[in-house]
Amino acid sequence: AAVDAFFGMFIHANVRWRLGPLIYVFMGPEMHRWHHSRDQKRRDANYGNNFSVFDWVFGTGYLSPEHPAGFGVDDPDYPIGSLAKQFVYAFRPWRERQAP
Repeated sequence: AAVDAFFGMFIHANVRWRLGPLIYVFMGPEMHRWHHSRDQKRRDANYGNNFSVFDWVFGTGYLSPEHPAGFGVDDPDYPIGSLAKQFVYAFRPWRERQAP
């Protein structure tokens, strides 16, 4: 549990560390930040929490020397300022989740 908690905090850390060749086995911030990117072409990648090897095997791995221009949800209907509304937002009907 401690190792899992460490990796969860590590991959979400706002640091510019690089794991070098270990990135092909372990998830790092330089890879996981693309998962939270507003870039629609790149955010559907890097799903691993601890290990990146599965992303590479299944074709969902993405790594770039650049950094995403922005992070977060790009839906104009996303409720800002209310944790309760953000929780309910995750359970909206599927048809409302589709991009126009």
